[in-house]
Order: sequence, then C-alpha cells, then structure tokens
Amino acid sequence: MPAYTRLADFTQLVTAANPRFRLAASSLQALFAILNDANGQAAQVVQAINAIPPRKRDRYERALYFLAATYPALARHLLHWPPPGRASVAMFVRKAMPANYAPWPPHYRRVVTDSALLHRTAEAYLLNTANVGVLVIHMQHVQAGFDTLIEGVKVIDHVVSVLTVARELGAPVAVLTQGGVPLVDRLEAVVNGYVNRTDILVTTGHMGAKNPAYRQFAEACDSVLVVGFDANVCVFANIFGTMEFHPLPLGAPQGTVPNVLEPLITMCDVVTSRAVVVTSNPTISPANHKGEYGPLYEF
Repeated sequence: MPAYTRLADFTQLVTAANPRFRLAASSLQALFAILNDANGQAAQVVQAINAIPPRKRDRYERALYFLAATYPALARHLLHWPPPGRASVAMFVRKAMPANYAPWPPHYRRVVTDSALLHRTAEAYLLNTANVGVLVIHMQHVQAGFDTLIEGVKVIDHVVSVLTVARELGAPVAVLTQGGVPLVDRLEAVVNGYVNRTDILVTTGHMGAKNPAYRQFAEACDSVLVVGFDANVCVFANIFGTMEFHPLPLGAPQGTVPNVLEPLITMCDVVTSRAVVVTSNPTISPANHKGEYGPLYEF
C-alpha cells in the first residue's frame, strides 16, 4: 500500500487543532510514521489511533475522524473513540404517523417515538453505519448559537466536521433552504460541487416535506442525521412536525382540507445531537414540547 495520499489534509486538520503542533514531541508521532511509510498497513493505523492517550484523542478528534473516513480499507469498527458527553447523538426510531395526528393546540397529538442516546458522536455514527444521509436545515446565515461550546468545540465546528466526514464517505447530503441562497461560507466550502448533494428550496414555512425531493431523499435512507438551525423551531418542525400542510392541487374543490405535512421521523430513523443543532439556549427546550426530543431535552 502506498503512503497515505491525504496526509497533507490530515496534517492541516492536526495543526488547526493545535497550532503549536511539533511532530518530534507529539503523541501522534507513531501514527505519522505509519502514514508516511509506503508499506504502512490499515491495521497498524487502527492500533496507532487507539494507542493515543484519551486527552490527546479529544484534542485531535476531528482530524482523526477525517483519517478514519479517508484511509483505505480501514476497519473503522475497531477504533475506540472517547466518550462524547453532550456531543452524543440520540436515535429516534421511525414511527408511522398516527391517524389522529394534530401538531397544534389546544389538543396536541404528536409523533413521539422511541429514542435513546447512542453514546457516540455524529461522526462516529457516520463512520460505522450504512445508508445514512445528512440533512442540513436553514444554515444560510451566521447565527449567534454557532459559537456555543459543546464539549469544548463550537457547534459550527462540529457541523463542519460532520459534513467533511459525510463528503469523504460519499454519504448523501440534502440542503434545505428558504431563500435559495448558499450555505454559510464554511459549510458551502465543504459541500460545494459535491455530487451527492440535493438542494431543496421551500419558500414558505419551516418543513421540507412539501418538496418531493425532500421526501425522496429521506425515504431512500435508512437513517438521516440532522444538523441545522434552529433546534427549537426549524429543526424541531422538520423532525417532529408542526402546523403546516401540503399545497392543494390546482382545481381542488372549494372547501377541500389540505393534508398535513409528514414529519421526517415518519419517513426514516432520525439521528441528531446537541452538538450539531443551533440554539441560543444551553439546552434543547422548545416551549410546546410533548417529549419528542427524549433524552436530548436537558442534555
């Protein structure tokens, strides 16, 4: 096997995590030796990553996720990642929409499904799960919550890392926008020109389900990892639903009642994390919740 061909990109991520990085005195020295060796083997890379002390693994975590996504034939399931704390994703299991579904007052009848923390980060989930898509919701403008620290890392940096891993793995990405404008610069730089990208424009409301491309994207995936703005309104509405309806067909008889839009959770399993959804609040806590976010509410 030739030397690791993405070494320059990996090194850039390492030095971004530690501008004072010096290989001669680094705990990554053994790993770099393998990556520079024309005879280096994937099994050696796994051993070297797992041998890095936990504190150093935390520091270089995003660089190591990139390495795991790009090193050929790596046994990713053998990699041991540090416990993620508040960066853990939660899984929400797909559930059919109830016949009496009504996400509006005064008598909310919502989709509340089984959910649990997976005790892994969004990147680790992508690295070890097949047929996952990533849905980016309303990230066209810089928001104050981008700088919120989750496990010492800004939310925007978590999202960049997730999209980078998704791109390198070839996972499909759908970008939901309201105004048809590009993503914020840092995110657009990751996904611009990406062949597995689907752009979904919805000009009114929060939910993408009124667009057939959104439903096709979700239904083609076993699970969808949701990132975006904001946790308590737009992201919440797309995952769990809100009072929005399908447009009536042309020529519909007067008095026709439109069908309510389907929440994402009725189309596929959904995964998300406090680390990858934007909110100005310390926790996820939408005002009218009925338990939909499960373990993420006060996490």
